[in-house]
Amino acid sequence: MRDLAGDGFLDLDQPNASVAVTEPALTAVEKSVVLEPGEELAAASSEEPGLSVGQAFDRFSGTCAPLLKRLLETADLAGGVGLVGSTKRMDASVGAYVRVHDATLPEQTRAVAFVHWSGKVSLGLSFDELPDELTRRSEVHAQSHKTYGVSCKVSDEASLATAEELVALAFEKVRADFGPVDEDVDES
Repeated sequence: MRDLAGDGFLDLDQPNASVAVTEPALTAVEKSVVLEPGEELAAASSEEPGLSVGQAFDRFSGTCAPLLKRLLETADLAGGVGLVGSTKRMDASVGAYVRVHDATLPEQTRAVAFVHWSGKVSLGLSFDELPDELTRRSEVHAQSHKTYGVSCKVSDEASLATAEELVALAFEKVRADFGPVDEDVDES
């Protein structure tokens, strides 16, 4: 996704466009970058060359980087796109996470999940919505957030599999909440 006109706005006519930078006065450090499925871009400052999402995970996530990259690949296969989180901190080039959005929907929606460098994944689910089997797993926790009420700590293969299940549920929820409405339904 590119800012073709140089005016601070992304070309929303392009497939999978879901986020526009609406404040041209922001520096590159403060902007998030939209990633299309399979695209490897990340926010960068003029002093620092751009990092791919994989490089960002390698740089900030330590030993859980390979697992988090696999989680983003799973989200990519499900029609998701990653956005490297922006930051207002002057001493940081990127925020503390990658946001995962659904690129299959025609309109911009909230994030499906936030994948933090630490391995924590915050998901757009309510703990009450989860199947009992998932609520009993030690890596799954309730959060006191209205929208992102579930978190999962990715630290090994088993917790990665759990996070992948939760991301799939979060995609289902956002698609049910924001998906296209069929206006041709006959209600007679």
